Amino acid sequence: MIQESKFLGGGMEHTHLVKALNYVLLQKERNENNYKEKEGKEYESLLLKLLKHKDKKEEEIQFKTKLGRHIYRQVFENYFLEKSKLFLPNVILYTIDLEDEYADNDIPITLLRNKADCPSFESQTTLTTNDIVMKKLTEVLSYL
Repeated sequence: MIQESKFLGGGMEHTHLVKALNYVLLQKERNENNYKEKEGKEYESLLLKLLKHKDKKEEEIQFKTKLGRHIYRQVFENYFLEKSKLFLPNVILYTIDLEDEYADNDIPITLLRNKADCPSFESQTTLTTNDIVMKKLTEVLSYL
């Protein structure tokens, strides 16, 4: 029975034998490790090729101005700046206390809203100015 179970295979979590005695599982693990090593070596060789190619590319092109270098990078390299989430529509709100007598000299308070709390851009584009005014009026009148 034990001799037969040595060739059952299975997974590392589900084997009931000592890991080294389960021959099929042992062979499976060896194959996976060999595959990972080969994949790692291929990945390293590709990275080295890319780095060498990039170095050659930079050595070949000589720029006279910074502007020329920046234009080249923008056009030919995949260099994209990540947009800040603070500048999405309706994320930053400015509030001003109008009841204070020195309100004209006050600095507005900035509030940052979560992206989930902001109204969607699509819902705002369909509204006309009358709809926006009515919405604000109902909001203000609800406080009274």
